[in-house]
Amino acid sequence: MSSFPVEVTKGDEITLSCMSNGRPSPTLDWVNPSNGSNIEIGPGFLHIPYITSEHQGIYKCRATNQYGSDEKDVDIRVKDLTWIVLVIAGIAAVLMTVAAMASYLKNKASKRGQYKLDKAKPNNNAQIPSGNDHQENFPLKKRHP
Repeated sequence: MSSFPVEVTKGDEITLSCMSNGRPSPTLDWVNPSNGSNIEIGPGFLHIPYITSEHQGIYKCRATNQYGSDEKDVDIRVKDLTWIVLVIAGIAAVLMTVAAMASYLKNKASKRGQYKLDKAKPNNNAQIPSGNDHQENFPLKKRHP
């Protein structure tokens, strides 16, 4: 029997053992604080095939004969790892959102500067240069190799 807390995870299986020597041989029984189901108690053992939070508490093994009794206890603490699953799911959701946003921005950036010229209308506004006027002002120079 352990004198310090024993941490188990929800869903684990656990067997507590208890032994005693004496003359006459003591009888062993268990005192448990839980109202949990699925607890199997036998001579010298207590077995829980599927731990839940309702099984948490201090379990006592009591040895008794005509000369007296003695007991040892073990403190069972049940950890529930549901929060870890929720954190991992949250991180996955954030990563998927970031990936989708990055894909959207990349796609948007790659389309920048692309125009469908087959549907373009001619420029009839005199204030907006068409581009043809500027070629006269800026003639191309020949490059000499």
